[in-house]
Amino acid sequence: MKKTILWKNEERVGYEHFLMEENKGIGTIIYVDDEKGHVVNYELKMEPNWLTRQLFVQVDHGKTLTLVSDGNGEWLNKDGQPLDDLKGAIDVDVESTPFSNTLPINRKIWKVGEKKTFDMVHVTIPELNVSKVKQIYTYEREEEGLRYFEYECRGYKNVICVDEDGFVVHYPNVFSRWMPEIREKTN
Repeated sequence: MKKTILWKNEERVGYEHFLMEENKGIGTIIYVDDEKGHVVNYELKMEPNWLTRQLFVQVDHGKTLTLVSDGNGEWLNKDGQPLDDLKGAIDVDVESTPFSNTLPINRKIWKVGEKKTFDMVHVTIPELNVSKVKQIYTYEREEEGLRYFEYECRGYKNVICVDEDGFVVHYPNVFSRWMPEIREKTN
């Protein structure tokens, strides 16, 4: 699969240019927070079944993070040291990109009304702090080729709209995708 997407960050001033090519997701995020502007580059390598194998993130052309997974919940840092606090997590959630939502959505087969819980490796931006968090997705419905999932993490809930390939089209008040013909249907 090859796909290019432009997402607008609705929480902050910013955008992401994303490229999906083969089994690799490559993103460049530019945004402004309260203090200054940031540039985040990331590359996520995965298996054909959407299992994350490696994540590289660079913030502001300096600080970097590399994580490697065996696809079964074991994680290593760039030096090959085990990260026991992440044990059991399969997917990653990099703040500031809606691509993270695609991973658990595409990794599983869904039926309407089905709820699934995932242990995720959460990466904060711009700090690059790493922790394990639980996220819950509930497949609510399909309308006109778009699928809607309720997303829940740490008491926060929202309904995410994705296309037929599992990529976010609209994440209310958080991200929107530049697709005028679909965007109008989700408002």
